[in-house]
Amino acid sequence: MTKRNSVNQIVDFLDLTVLASETRIQREVFGYDRNTSKDPNKKYADMLRRGWWKKLYQRIEIRVPGLKSRIFYFRGSVAEMENLIANKSGSVKAFLLENDY
Repeated sequence: MTKRNSVNQIVDFLDLTVLASETRIQREVFGYDRNTSKDPNKKYADMLRRGWWKKLYQRIEIRVPGLKSRIFYFRGSVAEMENLIANKSGSVKAFLLENDY
C-alpha cells in the first residue's frame, strides 16, 4: 500500500503518464489545485523536488506558447519520453497542447 501524500504516489502517477506538469501532478495525485486553493502548495512542491533530488524521476523545462507551465516531470530517460511522445503526437510541444497541460 502506498503511503498517503508521499513521493511514491508521484512515482506511481508518472509511471502511467508520459509527461506531467507540477500543477497536473498536484491536482491528480493529491487533489490539490493551487489555482483555486487558499492553502500554499509548498508541501506538494517540496515533495516533487524531493523525489527529483532522489533521482526517482526527471524534470525538463519546455516553453510552449499558450501554456503557463514550463517545468514537466517524467520517468525514464529523455529519449524514451521523446519516443513515446513522437509516436503519439509527433512533437513534445504538440503533445503538451493536445493533452491540456
